[in-house]
Amino acid sequence: MGLNNPSHTGSFAPLGLSYIECLKTPPSPGTDLDCSAPIPIACGETKVGNNANGIAAANTYNCFPNLVDGAEVVYQFTNPVAQNVLITLTGLQEDLELLLLKPCDRNNCMDYSDRTGTSPEAIFAQSLPAGTYFIVVEGYLGSTSTYSINVQCGNSIVNGALNCTGAPAITCGQTQMGNTATGSDQVIQYGCAPAYMSGKEKVFVFSTPVQKVVQVKLSGLSADLDLFVLDQCDPNDCFKSSNKSGTEEEGVVFTATAGKTYYIVVDGYFDQEGSFSLSTTCFDPCPPNVDCPYEIGGPGNQQCINAQVLECGQPVSGNNSTGQANASFYACPGSHTNGKEVVYKFQNTTTQDITIILSGLSANLDLYLLNGCSIFNCLFSSHKSGNSNEGMVAQALPPGEYFIVVDGYNGAVSGYSLVVTCSDPAVHCQMMDLVEGTNFISSNVVPLDPAIEVMFPPSAQSKIVAIENQYNQSFSPFAQSNPNDFDDWDFRKGYRIKVLQPVTIQVCGEKADPHTPIPMSPPPRRAFRSTTGQLT
Repeated sequence: MGLNNPSHTGSFAPLGLSYIECLKTPPSPGTDLDCSAPIPIACGETKVGNNANGIAAANTYNCFPNLVDGAEVVYQFTNPVAQNVLITLTGLQEDLELLLLKPCDRNNCMDYSDRTGTSPEAIFAQSLPAGTYFIVVEGYLGSTSTYSINVQCGNSIVNGALNCTGAPAITCGQTQMGNTATGSDQVIQYGCAPAYMSGKEKVFVFSTPVQKVVQVKLSGLSADLDLFVLDQCDPNDCFKSSNKSGTEEEGVVFTATAGKTYYIVVDGYFDQEGSFSLSTTCFDPCPPNVDCPYEIGGPGNQQCINAQVLECGQPVSGNNSTGQANASFYACPGSHTNGKEVVYKFQNTTTQDITIILSGLSANLDLYLLNGCSIFNCLFSSHKSGNSNEGMVAQALPPGEYFIVVDGYNGAVSGYSLVVTCSDPAVHCQMMDLVEGTNFISSNVVPLDPAIEVMFPPSAQSKIVAIENQYNQSFSPFAQSNPNDFDDWDFRKGYRIKVLQPVTIQVCGEKADPHTPIPMSPPPRRAFRSTTGQLT
């Protein structure tokens, strides 16, 4: 992994950089996840367990926002060769989740499955490299259950190509009836969702001559079917998905470019197939903060302006019957509601972990966290089926104004209790302001994901001319002629970065110890100092 953009042909010569050995040795992985005695499991094996016999140590993982404060059981899986691997969790009585980690650290989650209730869970890892991995069975909101876990290996489990030949068209305002039993059975996973879609799929094509905000609804289900929207006829080009459990309606919202062809796919979860109704509703895009038929807020944006303010640790009671049915879709995956919503404000004063719990439900309500009062500003959602409590954790949430929305699925109305709790972040972020020209930097945190693409998001990549590490390896992130020489960010080292214009970068991870002495490398004996970075 590295930065590369063929739109620029410049290169940057090595800079002769010395380096800093700084801070501290990375903490042992798994300090908040008990990995001391993982249960071995191998290809072809099935094991029976109960997470009530596990240890409730980890409550959050970096790959999803779910609050999993139940007990977890850890398995160790050694993959002997690079191959496709399918992990399934079945026979559930309560809501358990399934995660794949490497190494055994909740901040190194590779993949997950988080279906609702007793729905089976599955993780499909395509071309998983040889090595040792850790599989975690977790309890959502304290859930405990017996289960059966199985690992299948081999390239007979294949994610095939999508068959779009003869796909019927669906247009704005139209409804199409279908049954996945008559579809193709080629694809088992899409690029925008981890769900194991081993059933048959049906494909539809959609386009509009002018730009529209498009709501796609999948209803009338006779089986557990999911919904996907693709830029191209390729499962890897998926950019919207809805993956609710059981026969709940699915829905997505997106802005369609004029004249572009999109592919809408209905697929069956975990071998299921059945009938469905697929419909589209289209709107002209609305400017911000105006009355809009698809937006949250209502006339004059009053729901947002007059939203009740939530304080850390102070529960509030409510009933969404007092709300307004304005927004039916949110931009988070699987966020189709079609009920009345109540909007709250939350002022986050510092970077911290925010836990939100919606409880005491008599009907199916869903929970949303937005960083602006718009359906397109959805950060996280919790939409478990039935009257299950909803719980989410936003790790290291930056300071700012946020909106929390309680909405009713398919018109559901219920009383509820809503509470936001705040705690010091398990993840800390360091902001570093780079000036135009050459900058010498190191980090005060151990990054969660050291990949260069993660360290420098696209908005920053476009301003970077060159990066050089302590081994005098350098590359221009835009030059095809100058291949990438290094992939990962090492917090113990120093880097020299040249940028075209000022840019702010962010490193997120665990705090490192600032009191450890910083020995210097052998010649060249040119020390440098970190840029001033605010650690939060």
